[in-house]
Amino acid sequence: MNTILLFFKNNRSLSLAIVAIVALLTVTQALAAAGSLDPTFGTNGMTITDLGSSSDSSTGVVLQLDGSILMMGSAQGQPSVLRRYNPDGSVDDRYGQVAIGFSACDFAIQSDGKVVVGGSTGRENITLRRYASNRSAPDYYFGTDGVATLSLGSDFQIWCKDIAIQPDQKIVVFGSEITAQSNHTDFFVARFNQDGSPDDTFVANGFNIIDKSSFPTSQFNYGQMAAIQPDGKLVLSGGMQDYEGNGQISLARLNADGSLDKTFCTNGK
Repeated sequence: MNTILLFFKNNRSLSLAIVAIVALLTVTQALAAAGSLDPTFGTNGMTITDLGSSSDSSTGVVLQLDGSILMMGSAQGQPSVLRRYNPDGSVDDRYGQVAIGFSACDFAIQSDGKVVVGGSTGRENITLRRYASNRSAPDYYFGTDGVATLSLGSDFQIWCKDIAIQPDQKIVVFGSEITAQSNHTDFFVARFNQDGSPDDTFVANGFNIIDKSSFPTSQFNYGQMAAIQPDGKLVLSGGMQDYEGNGQISLARLNADGSLDKTFCTNGK
């Protein structure tokens, strides 16, 4: 440790120097603690919730506008649930535990604080639920009694992976799909209006399938994450596997209407 020697001409200079040294030591200690568990959160920096099985898991976490923490998780083999925690890590007993009713893939917070949860239901459906801001009650102005569904028909099987909210509050759902009798999977993206109805301005029927014609060397395309640019274009990322079993990372960008953006890399991907 280095020793610092200070010489002062009067008591006023001495007082100011002591204040400066104390402040410097405080900042140094705070920096040294960066990355350590926050003892003011939960119990010694941790909070643990038992969802009722030997293999509980969390599938997402977001911060709400008031600083509360919303976690989505599930007990083994059970539908997803929402739990809310206060900023200090304690469980918000006023919110309770919300049973979503299906295995959800992701959830997001709208700018007005409403919570949108989505997942694949049945085989060919994308289902969204929306909950009122800071409450566990469904938003009955969304879809039918708080539930919106897009069905593609029995020829399709859909896997939801990610949800993103546009600045205009339209809801983008991204994942993968496989068509009956086919031996390859494709990117699948759908968009819902703010009221939960499918957005018919998005391609033709509210969804787009980015298939083998866009990734001609691939056999399996797995959609993972979606991001929305300030200009409304959608960036989609995932993985692809060719017929030799080689894996690669894939990106695609869509225009605001859901069509491939041909100005992005090679014909939009």
